[in-house]
Formats: sequence, structure tokens, C-alpha cells
Amino acid sequence: MPIPKPTLADIQTAGAAVHQADASLKSVVQAYADQVRLAMSSNPFDLQADSLFEEWKTVARLSQTLEQIETELRKVHQAAQQLGESGLGSSKPRGRLAPPTTSQPTLAIVNSSPVIESIEATDVVAKKPKKVKAAPKPAQARKVATKSALSPNTQKLWTHLKPLLNAKKFTEIKRSQVGVTAGLPLGSVTASFNKLLENAYLEENASGSLKLTSKK
Repeated sequence: MPIPKPTLADIQTAGAAVHQADASLKSVVQAYADQVRLAMSSNPFDLQADSLFEEWKTVARLSQTLEQIETELRKVHQAAQQLGESGLGSSKPRGRLAPPTTSQPTLAIVNSSPVIESIEATDVVAKKPKKVKAAPKPAQARKVATKSALSPNTQKLWTHLKPLLNAKKFTEIKRSQVGVTAGLPLGSVTASFNKLLENAYLEENASGSLKLTSKK
């Protein structure tokens, strides 16, 4: 049956509200970005700069979530409109599903037109299961990962970290401050640290502390 117009209006109102909230939150994201840029330019080693950077990332993730919600609401509104156009009030003919028989099951396939066709099921020939290759051992996987070439920013960070860390114990560091000190753009610090961890240049414990991999 068609979706009532008041319901469509409510969905559209919800989408407009989410859009307005996202626009307002984007201005907050920009304000945080300006504060982080100012704090990093004045004193990049201040703990407040690191705290502002983490808050900036949180607000940015919230803005992305609102964008996704708005997109989903737009899809809901479009689907509801289409359902209303093809509902009981439409003058277009609607196909009927053929009742299943006890001898042969049927599959109904809907084309772009409202006509529904049934296709008889055919016998299925079982294929021999393919052999599943054994997953590589952790040591082998790490060996493959270390062959990946590092980007210039990641190589720069790796060169800066080697004298700061060792392979015997984990050390807690401020990653954003170390990355900026190494000469990396603020936006690529996290990606460079993740690249070093993925390629087994660094090891991380549960508290986020780091140490050099013994094989590096």
C-alpha cells in the first residue's frame, strides 16, 4: 500500500534536521581545525595541542556519522515515494506471484516492468570442493609485510623513531608531537604510524606504548 503523505513529510523533515545539524557541526570541526593549527604553530610540544587534536578527530567522526545518516534518510524517502507510486492507488497493472507447486519449486524474478516471470528450477550438480590453502603462519605473514616499501613521510618518521625507541621495552610517546617534530604534516602522522605497525617495524601493547621490532 502507498506510504501516507504525512509519513513522507515526517521523513523529509527528519532529513532536513539532520542536514542542518551536520552543517552546524561542520562549523565546529572548522573551529577545532583553526585552534589545532594555531596551537601547533605556537608550541607543538604542549599537551593542550595533543588534546585539541584528539577532540578535533572526534568531532570530525561525528560529522561523518551525520552525513551517513542524512544519506540513509534520503534513500528511505526515495524508496517510500516509489512505494507510493506503485501502491494500491496506482493504475498500473501489478503482477501476481505464481503459487508454488509440490512437484517443482519456482523462483520469481522481478524485471524493471511490473510483470513477474517464473523460472523452473533445474537440477544442481554438486562440484567437488576446492582445496583450501593453509593460512600463512604469523611469522610468514610478517615477512611478507616487511617487503612493502615505505612512503617518504613514513620513512622520515621511521628514521626519527629509531633513536627514541628500542626493542627491549615499550615506551609511551605522544605520536602527534613526534610526527610533527619529524617533519610530517599533521594529517599524515596517524597513517605513518599505522604503516610502521602493519609492516612490523614497530610493536604496540595494550596501552598504546611502542617499541622497535627485534628483526628491524
